[in-house]
Amino acid sequence: MIFRQESAAENLLREDLSTIETIEATIEIIDVEMGKEPEYLTVGKTPLERVHKLLSKLHSIRVSQDRGSMVSKEAEVLFNKFVKQVEMVFKNLPKPLKWQSFLNNDLILLTDIPSIVQTASVKHGLTKAQTKALARLEQVSDKAFHDVTQKGKTNPLFYGLWMDEYFTDYIRRDIQRF
Repeated sequence: MIFRQESAAENLLREDLSTIETIEATIEIIDVEMGKEPEYLTVGKTPLERVHKLLSKLHSIRVSQDRGSMVSKEAEVLFNKFVKQVEMVFKNLPKPLKWQSFLNNDLILLTDIPSIVQTASVKHGLTKAQTKALARLEQVSDKAFHDVTQKGKTNPLFYGLWMDEYFTDYIRRDIQRF
């Protein structure tokens, strides 16, 4: 368990990690730390599933509390049991961040984006914005996605795709073809 955490922490410090690899390493660290609580381990089968479910539940409880909504006693106990621990884990990451930001901006790249896009993101070392743009392209046109990812950096679209104005025009033209 300690080896897994140390390995993930070392990974996070590498400069050549893609966004997807950084998120995966962060999940490993969180999972190891939270895995010290037996109740946490029952939440899901994989580290991604456990981290996503825990953070989503904490977020849901916090939003309900902020709105003044009634929160069940079970939810309140769960929140009080895990939120401080989660905040401490995120504070002590090699690159500290807020757990809410991780849930809303990072985890979605693993939970909401197809694996084919994730693979391309790792292969080409893409940023969050580039990965999200590539996911939108994959939704709109399999052919354009294939062209961009297969030809990679030899394809002029690979560079132009990441410029918002060009990407918007490219998507607009592609949508008009349908």
